[in-house]
Amino acid sequence: MDELLKYTKNLNLLYVEDDKYLVKEMTELFSNFFDDIEIAYNGEEALNLYKKEKFDIIISDIKMPKMDGIELSKQIKEIDSEQEIIIISAYNDSNKLMSLIKIGISDFILKPLDFQQFLQTILKVSKNVYYKKSTQKFLIQQSKLAQMGEMIDMVAHQWLQFLNLLSMKTEILNLENQENSLNQEKINKYTKEFLLEIKELANVLNEFRDFFQEKNKEKVSLNTILNSSLILLKDYLVKNFITINMEIENIKIDIYPNEFKQVILNIINNMVDAFNERDIEDRIIKIYNDKNILYIEDNAGGIDENLIDKIFDDNFTTKKTGSGKGLYMSKLIMNKLDGDIKVENTQNGVRFIIKVGNGN
Repeated sequence: MDELLKYTKNLNLLYVEDDKYLVKEMTELFSNFFDDIEIAYNGEEALNLYKKEKFDIIISDIKMPKMDGIELSKQIKEIDSEQEIIIISAYNDSNKLMSLIKIGISDFILKPLDFQQFLQTILKVSKNVYYKKSTQKFLIQQSKLAQMGEMIDMVAHQWLQFLNLLSMKTEILNLENQENSLNQEKINKYTKEFLLEIKELANVLNEFRDFFQEKNKEKVSLNTILNSSLILLKDYLVKNFITINMEIENIKIDIYPNEFKQVILNIINNMVDAFNERDIEDRIIKIYNDKNILYIEDNAGGIDENLIDKIFDDNFTTKKTGSGKGLYMSKLIMNKLDGDIKVENTQNGVRFIIKVGNGN
């Protein structure tokens, strides 16, 4: 039990059972291990809960009204094939258990409950969730470090541009001074230009530094977080002739800001690659929202319909170069943020649909 507590203390559970007496008894038992427990009294209610909130582990009875455990497991696995599901069943459910094994449930517990078997099953599945989360956290951090290298290049390019500009304008100032054509109006003009450029560079450096800090989940303006992401990409977008059209409502979302920025950066970087590979001339990225659903779309030609369902798979890429990790990482991040990310073709390109927590 001590080992079990080590793995379950930060996990949440959805328990599905139509017998209210059994719900009371089992909830008392589960509360020894899980701090966050949600109850559903049939499969239909459980599925509706699941569509609103992610759960680390689902424990469900097999026989229930409206929707049984088999159909519930099937529909949940269609949403997330990696969801951990434990089914509680009677010995005479052997045929149904074969169906559940084919669906891909994690394990099952037989009635009447054997306490040792119960603990062993919960321990095994909790370990799977724990190590899966640890692996995903490591992969997300690795992805962030990879983006750091790209951003250092962007920041360095902007600084070099500014230094070249500063050098050129210093020469002009020196020449005008020698020719006695330098006056206060010109000095004020150059000073204003330098201060604006310095402010821009300071913003980029501040955003760069902020991006790599660990931050807690917080309610933040969607507009603010998008503008912050675009500051990091500004020079990269200009260099690749990208126009950003953004119309965002003034709403708050409940999010880990820097991890959400990773998702935005990954999507836009993929769009820029698509523009370059297909040599698109008029390059436009539109960013807009409907409350807490964010849309990012381009006009780069779309994705082959035979491949679009694989776009978030690990190591899958439609590009000539690249690891295929960026969009896979984005999916992992959105799962961690209790959100969702999808992609669809439009008439001229692709549209990414990102659902996040509503902070209002």
